[in-house]
Amino acid sequence: MPPSSSSSSSSSLSNNTNSSNDKNDHYTNMDHDGETDKDDGRKSMSLTPRRNLAMVMLAALVVAAVYWVNDASNQASYSHTLTSLSTSLSSSLPPKMPLSLSFTTLPPPLVPRLATPQSSTATTASANQTVAAHDALHKFFNVLSLVNPSTGWMELAAFRNRQGMKYRWVVTQLRSLAQTMMMGRELACGKPTVPGFSVTPSSSSSLSNPKDRNENGSEYCFWEGDLVSQKALQDFAFERPLWQFVIRQFSKKLQQQQQQQHKHQWAFLDLGVNVGDWAAPILSVLKSHPNFAYYGVEGSPPTAALAAANMVAALSDNSNAKTASAYLFPYPLLPWRLYQQASHEGGVCFSSNPGNVGGQGVPPPTAQQQQQQKSSLSSSSHNHLVQNLTCAPHLAAGAAYFPQAAQAVATTYQSSSSQSSQSTNPWPRFYIAKLDIQDFEFKALSSAVEWLQRRPPCYIIIEAYPPNSEFAPHMWALWELLLDAGYNALWRGHDMFRSGFVGEFPDADSPPYWKADAKNKTSLYQAWEKDLEGRNWWAYRDYVLGFQDEEACVERIMSTEL
Repeated sequence: MPPSSSSSSSSSLSNNTNSSNDKNDHYTNMDHDGETDKDDGRKSMSLTPRRNLAMVMLAALVVAAVYWVNDASNQASYSHTLTSLSTSLSSSLPPKMPLSLSFTTLPPPLVPRLATPQSSTATTASANQTVAAHDALHKFFNVLSLVNPSTGWMELAAFRNRQGMKYRWVVTQLRSLAQTMMMGRELACGKPTVPGFSVTPSSSSSLSNPKDRNENGSEYCFWEGDLVSQKALQDFAFERPLWQFVIRQFSKKLQQQQQQQHKHQWAFLDLGVNVGDWAAPILSVLKSHPNFAYYGVEGSPPTAALAAANMVAALSDNSNAKTASAYLFPYPLLPWRLYQQASHEGGVCFSSNPGNVGGQGVPPPTAQQQQQQKSSLSSSSHNHLVQNLTCAPHLAAGAAYFPQAAQAVATTYQSSSSQSSQSTNPWPRFYIAKLDIQDFEFKALSSAVEWLQRRPPCYIIIEAYPPNSEFAPHMWALWELLLDAGYNALWRGHDMFRSGFVGEFPDADSPPYWKADAKNKTSLYQAWEKDLEGRNWWAYRDYVLGFQDEEACVERIMSTEL
């Protein structure tokens, strides 16, 4: 079981000098003292990558294979994910992709292509729902101009106006589209509050005078009978310590910036918005800060529409003040070759998970499907063999290449907020990022390694499953990728399976549960194993990964030159 307190856990891990597996930690002997870099005068953050993507992934495969050999009881469950990880090695690398980082060279997001429902003389409720869902999907992407066709992002703050009429119409339309795309699934609505935050977040006393916030009585709607939705209606109780940490960190930075001459955009990236259970409370508290921006990604169109409605509702008020920015990207993020395949097939199909709609993922292809994909992609004429998705409309989704989505943010939405419009860095600035896209985190990030190397978020919030789970090989690969980007501190942010554990966060002066330095001989893998020892495979924990030198990280992401 994990240690019972932050102080004891940090001490036990930092002072463990008898580990026989310290070779696994390739950051143990790296310098993190912040000395001046002689090449460019900046503080060193140990962010210089030492390996390319192929080496990172191969290293993760080796580590995963070692665990597979030593854990006979889980070999059957590991074998499939090891194969999947091996496939990711080839699907993430982009041969024949333009090397230029120009936004204009990247492929646009793919709107899902569904076969037109066959007309039938026998009218049934199910057939009517299918036709209506098909039409709603088309309307969402193509008719209402909700999605910016050049960037793929929905610009939600634009739907808010001073009188509130337009916002109410947009919210109603989005909810209706969501429900219709989800084949008539019922919604559960309410007016949850945001516990622990003042109604005046822009004041210096905003965090010292906590109140429950929902002064406008905003109504939010979620999926009925859904795990996350039920918690969201209970004052956004699902993962509450995590989104409260996000609000505290951004509030602190935004208050500090009020005294500064230059105004940067402080941005949060939410990969896995779900129904907006984080977005709604965060935006409702920080909406009065025009320099705060929320960028969310939700690949399921029905859930994205519902999340967008909740985000617009959170932004609404009757004041004349400027508001924070909010954007939503309603496409799954794929590595290059999987994006190519999705372009050929008309998008992707999610699996069905009625009890946790936001937990739906894209199932891995079978061996037969992999062979068919390989044959189609190697065909010189495969670009002409355009297909349509054959899944039900509520499971259909488009596809996007992560660098395109990220660089659209940098070139379209963040260029005007920079100190200089002549920034040479095509990658966006995110102070904090949350990764929760159902085992696709590694596949998405592996296509944007340069972003992690040049402008890594100062904190990344991530779900980690125990090493005995079927997700473990992908988890190892993700750890390896983030370690190679220079992350060197880990906090145990939240644990929904451990009663009474309130979480350890950087802003609470909690020492890292794990950190990389010359004195610590414990690897990140060993810390992860120790913390989740003895758990069921599904009992995940949320971690906060960051840098020991946060000041240097902020300087790096705000630079216009890196």
